[in-house]
Amino acid sequence: MRIHAITLLFLLVASVSALGQSRDVILTTDCGTEMDDQWAIVYLMLSPQVNVRGIVTTHAPNLAEPRSETSANCARDALRRVGVTAPPPVLAGSAVPLHSREPLRNAGVNFILDTSKQYSSSNRLTILTIGATTDVGSAFLQDPTLAERTEILTMGFNSWPKGTDPWNIRNDP
Repeated sequence: MRIHAITLLFLLVASVSALGQSRDVILTTDCGTEMDDQWAIVYLMLSPQVNVRGIVTTHAPNLAEPRSETSANCARDALRRVGVTAPPPVLAGSAVPLHSREPLRNAGVNFILDTSKQYSSSNRLTILTIGATTDVGSAFLQDPTLAERTEILTMGFNSWPKGTDPWNIRNDP
């Protein structure tokens, strides 16, 4: 079970609380594969220290086709069930992993790039990845200057200190 997504989000909120400021976040998720992604969405939406600018959904092998749109529907359902009155945009990202250094273009990648343009090296947008990093990788391939405007927090390894590579890392070489 991937309870680690909640741990990652708790650490984000705790660090923001310590600084006494809110943080703008884009969440990338494979919502619908396991329950932790729905919990993460609810946690972020109920945390006053976090301003969720948008949710980009991605593929996972156990999601029904079309995978990223199935995930988007799951994320929208989580937002509806928690009663979010002004939900952030939910965009379906890539339905397949990266197979080369050629970016996959979709609404999720466009959203990441467009939103990031409002940020700078002194005021970074945080991108949380709790699923495949396909869309973040595609955004970096399309615009390498994205690194100057963002910081990435990713759920990528399943043990400390040796690491190992769960699906989120192995998926997009």
